[in-house]
Amino acid sequence: MFSRLKTVFPATVTSCEIEDSETLTIDADLLDLLDHGQYVMSAKRPVPKCKNLSWWITCYPNGNETDNEGYLSVYVYTSMGGFEKTMTVTLLRSDIKDDYNPDVFHNNGVGYLKLFSHKQCKLADHINDIVDIEFKVSVRKTDVIFTAIPSHKTSVKDQLTVTFDEYELDRNHDFEGTLKTAVKDSEKHRWWLQYFPAGDCARSKGHISLFIKASTSETKMVILSCVIRIVGTNFEKKFNMLIESDSYINFPKLISHEELKLIGGIVDSKITITCEAVFTTHDIPSLNL
Repeated sequence: MFSRLKTVFPATVTSCEIEDSETLTIDADLLDLLDHGQYVMSAKRPVPKCKNLSWWITCYPNGNETDNEGYLSVYVYTSMGGFEKTMTVTLLRSDIKDDYNPDVFHNNGVGYLKLFSHKQCKLADHINDIVDIEFKVSVRKTDVIFTAIPSHKTSVKDQLTVTFDEYELDRNHDFEGTLKTAVKDSEKHRWWLQYFPAGDCARSKGHISLFIKASTSETKMVILSCVIRIVGTNFEKKFNMLIESDSYINFPKLISHEELKLIGGIVDSKITITCEAVFTTHDIPSLNL
């Protein structure tokens, strides 16, 4: 994995406009190691009250093609076209910030082929040798008012649990995971976990990393709502994710080892993490724009 995404849910939602943000995190030493054309993609993010709308980012750390090597190329997509978008992109811990005038989303998204140069990224104040880029997006549809669409929906619940020994916190980059498991009471959904007790890479050292993956053969929209808990503590982390044929969300720094010990997350020399999930299938009619 070349990057991790920290999820920040929408701050405001109006009848015809949404605002959201996403922070893209990239290992600084990979900027020059990757070939052009290699890319990472964020999980598709559903927009509350506009359940037929989602958006996501595709990033090429060393450019999408030869002419753009040495730059970050970024594309921003929505699941439907016809939207006016404004965006502010900030290279965190630096004085670099760009505002982009309204563009119109089409089915092929909006591309920024030379968003930032590698030189600009490397001059930023790195923390653990990573580069953070914040995208703040405002999407407006002036001729359609978005409201909650009446729909029939069905939900199924499931839970996955992983337990490992305290000594595994010192095993650098070792990982384990659950088997790809069919969701209880569902013939179409599957999900599984992958966890790194000592972090997935150098920047996550001293933390537990947790990756959650899911897939579905359902042709209707499926939303995963999940709560991550650590047994013996009040720790919890919630998220929502649109599930398609292959979807994932990563928490490279789910919790630090120091915080884990402070909150009593080590019980009888073991750590137990549970993921409680609700898979909701929405029978939503198409919206003609």
